[in-house]
Amino acid sequence: MTLESKKAVARTKYGYFDMAHDEYVVTNPATPVKDYFSYLFNDSYCALISHTGRGTAFVGDDPSMRSILEWWSKLGREARVYGRNVFVTEEIGGKTSVICPLWQPAMEGGFDAWESRIGLGYVKVRAIKHELETEITFFVPTQEPCELWHIRIHDLSGRNRHLKLFCSIDPTLGAKRLACESPSLNFLRYFVSADRPEVEGHKLLGLTIQKKGEWWDGDPDLSSFFFLSGATRFDGSRRRFFGDMCQRVPRAVLGDCTNSEEGGDSICAALQAPLEVPALGETVNLCLLGSLDLKGPNNQLLPRDPAQWRQEILTRFLGKAGLDNAFNEFEATRTKWKELIHGTQVHIETPVPEVDAFFNTWNKYQIYITNRVSRCISDEHEGSGGMGFRDKAQDIDGLIPFNSERAREYLVTMATVGVLRRDGSCVPGWSSVRGPYDYDNERVFRDHSSGWLQRSVSNYIKETGDLDLLFEKVVYSPKHDHVCKDPSWINKASEGATLIEALLRQVTYLWRERLTDPDKHGLIPFRDWNDALDKVGERSESVWISLAYVGSITLMREMIELLIRKGRAEPVIYSKQGARKETKVDPEEIL
Repeated sequence: MTLESKKAVARTKYGYFDMAHDEYVVTNPATPVKDYFSYLFNDSYCALISHTGRGTAFVGDDPSMRSILEWWSKLGREARVYGRNVFVTEEIGGKTSVICPLWQPAMEGGFDAWESRIGLGYVKVRAIKHELETEITFFVPTQEPCELWHIRIHDLSGRNRHLKLFCSIDPTLGAKRLACESPSLNFLRYFVSADRPEVEGHKLLGLTIQKKGEWWDGDPDLSSFFFLSGATRFDGSRRRFFGDMCQRVPRAVLGDCTNSEEGGDSICAALQAPLEVPALGETVNLCLLGSLDLKGPNNQLLPRDPAQWRQEILTRFLGKAGLDNAFNEFEATRTKWKELIHGTQVHIETPVPEVDAFFNTWNKYQIYITNRVSRCISDEHEGSGGMGFRDKAQDIDGLIPFNSERAREYLVTMATVGVLRRDGSCVPGWSSVRGPYDYDNERVFRDHSSGWLQRSVSNYIKETGDLDLLFEKVVYSPKHDHVCKDPSWINKASEGATLIEALLRQVTYLWRERLTDPDKHGLIPFRDWNDALDKVGERSESVWISLAYVGSITLMREMIELLIRKGRAEPVIYSKQGARKETKVDPEEIL
């Protein structure tokens, strides 16, 4: 049985959309082929989570910064054993009864009721079995780099219950691609150890996961922590907890955790807490996962002292007022997302409820996800990390109609993060952790199309009328320009350029880069727009990019004409056709 809403649409044998609560409700955990995934995130932390708790998490926007969990997509459905796991056990007649409310990794049915509600900013799994109701809510707070599990267990039998609660995660094993190819290089840098801080006069028990050493691509040191309220035992060894063959019902769950600590290739993080549930009553526990000590070139993710922040977050959610604070934070998370999704005039009503559900709720949520996570890890792809220049410009276009303020922030970031070069070319992308991905030797990946940002800026101005964006100061890439065929025209001393000057420099760069050899057609050469053609070669011509270039200069003309009409036509740095140097010119001269 399930608690179904009267406003249910798009019903299948696996679930339906609950329009009244902005949730997709999965009613059968054994979904075909793939799990149903969602992203729970804020500006510093992202949890990729399925309807059964599977998935990973990372801080920032770089998937090599895997903060908490890891799972292997190459294992297919077997990957269900990796991720967030919860078990509840009870001794009955000398035998251990095991309930796996998330269904995975045990994958055993027999539930009297089961559903997973994928909402805006949370996933809530409810299961009833052996006259015990378990409800687990996963969510990421509005600001902190952590995630919370709110675990409520309610007795339906009318008798006192003596239970054990086990929660486990798979600590990150490094960048997935390299770990799959060469595990021995990645497993060795992690160690899981007991963590016993004092909060409000009481000792807590948790685990610390530490990764040390720069084995791959400058991956910085990283520490994470995992706590369960009321925990009394733990395991850091995968073999000790799951058993030698990593059985679906862990060996420790059939008895007790062994207080093992582990490093290398057999790590997990598991905590055990005793539960006393009164007849027809309930008990609530909290799990807290967090990341700290992240070091990147921009150092933006943890501006506070990591040790102080850790103590504050433990006190806030595992102290005396922890449950109240967790409830308030969950309500704040839901309120934030409702305001972001529905606090806009962009809303449609059609005769087809499925179309309304898609456009008014889930399409908007997906656009927020894409803008935040960009090309990071998913259930289908290992991700390349960070934000792609072309990708981000496209993603911003989708955000402009219903959150122009956030879109402006992203546009300013693109102008100031160092992805634009003085010669008018563009860095392929950037990460808030590592900074711009400015490669020295690979032109194919260094030289992305300079025609994408004009469209995003134009769309933003058409939506808002905000011409001030064009006069935001630009911070160019600190690297030397060595992409342009003829960089002599660039005014190297011109600092403090504005966004409109950078956009003009981009279209000028594309014109100078066109192929003018006798055997060519004068079109724009290779620029990244189709991943399948990345390796064609830089001497190839692109009809599509040339058409897009015409579109870009048309949009630039429209913006300059608008500046003139509005009396905002200030002189700009520009290289007129045939000129060998950039000079200050009036916008009318550009037209």
